Amino acid sequence: MIQKVFISEQNTAEFICSACNKYHKMDISQYLEVPDIVKLKVKCKCGYSWTVMLEKRKFFRKKANLRGKYRYQVTGKQVVEGDMTVLDISRTGLKLKIHGKHNLKDGDWIEVEFRLDNQVQSLINRIVNIKNVSGEYLGVSLKEVKRFDPVIGFYMLQHTPIREK
Repeated sequence: MIQKVFISEQNTAEFICSACNKYHKMDISQYLEVPDIVKLKVKCKCGYSWTVMLEKRKFFRKKANLRGKYRYQVTGKQVVEGDMTVLDISRTGLKLKIHGKHNLKDGDWIEVEFRLDNQVQSLINRIVNIKNVSGEYLGVSLKEVKRFDPVIGFYMLQHTPIREK
């Protein structure tokens, strides 16, 4: 299994050996300019080796399965609505799966509404900009990204595994 690791602001990657739970930190600055996906073979002092993939995104993405609705205005006052599922969520964006046919394209602005699967079922209603479309899948960025959105931020903290050193 390939372990995904995020790059810190100090250009390091941090990961844990699944055999002995030893914490590792590696300088990966030499790989920052590589345009392709970077996979590295790592060997722990305990002898266990595995593959890691460097995640170049700025913010952690949490896998999700949150049902919701989207809507957008086509021409004039005609509003199109549909069902969607949020597949992952980060501080600044979402990955969506659109159910049914759609005519959405890069650059379109749509409104999305869904509930988080936290204890209070927080309602999220945001305007998003479509960054990429691949069939039924959309990558979108939030229109207004607050320095710290308390609802999404707390949700991400609440559902992010804490690493042990």
